[in-house]
Formats: sequence, structure tokens, C-alpha cells
Amino acid sequence: PGPPPPARPQAERGVASLSGEGREAGMEAGAIDFDALPLHGVGERRPRGRTLTEMFAEATESAPSATAYVREEESLTFGGLAQRVERYAGALAARFPPGTVVGILIPNGPDFTLAYFAALQARLLPALLNPLHPPLRLAALLGMVEAEALLVAPASRELGAAVKREREGLLVLE
Repeated sequence: PGPPPPARPQAERGVASLSGEGREAGMEAGAIDFDALPLHGVGERRPRGRTLTEMFAEATESAPSATAYVREEESLTFGGLAQRVERYAGALAARFPPGTVVGILIPNGPDFTLAYFAALQARLLPALLNPLHPPLRLAALLGMVEAEALLVAPASRELGAAVKREREGLLVLE
């Protein structure tokens, strides 16, 4: 639908440079007005989006009996997944204050989805880890993000125990 509009200077787009040049009133040097960043092209404002937890809740409420996962002989509906997420999130929220970093060392699948959305719902900060990394590297990564706990599943229980041996004081939860 025609050529894109010409690029506007940073100050006109509401983006402050790192030097502070083009800064809007009230913005500190180095600050970026993320709402003014383009979504698809220059000059397009980024729309307010929903959070992942809001989208998950909407999906589970709109189709609770739809199949979310099938694994071997077991299947799980979106409603069942939502109930499990709520229970796990409650347990995590009772144990950790919002903003706590928790590592997730779980292969892709239903257990990962459960842990990830439970951490988000509990207002924790999930640090996603690759189960293919060796324990020493995983322990170092957890140290870098100052994770207080590591969430594992049966498939990653042994690896979680090995990571715990490398990082003193790490709480491992299944």
C-alpha cells in the first residue's frame, strides 16, 4: 500500500538517545520511550498488549475442554492445565515473594508449560535453562541471574540434583 513514510528523527519518535539528545520532558538521559517504538514500520505506535498470563487465562476460559496436550496414554485439557497451573502458582507464591528468580530446567512439554505459567502467575521471574547444558554451566547461569530455586520435572530430576551439587544453597523443587 505505497512506500513507507520517511524516517523521523529520534526526538520526533519519542526515543531518547543514550547521550540524552532528543530527550522528551521528564525522560532521563539514556531512557527509551518503548511505547513510541515502531511495531511494523516507522511511525507506527506499539499497541498495548496483553501479558502471557492474560492470554493463557483467555485461552483456558474460552475452550476449557479442548485438548492442550497428549502424552503417551494421557491427555490434558486446557481447563485441567489451568487448574494445575493455579495450584502450582499458589505453592510457588506461598514460598517466594514476587520478583524472585527461579530457574526452569524442564524439557519442552506439559511439565515445562505448567512450570512456566505457574511461575508467571506467581509473579516470579522464570530463567529458562537448556537441559542439554552440563551441570557446571547451568549452575553458573543460575548464579548470574541470582536464582533462588530451580524447578525440575521427573525427566530432569537427576540433572537438577547435579546442578545443586555445583551451586551451594540452591533449592531444587519438583
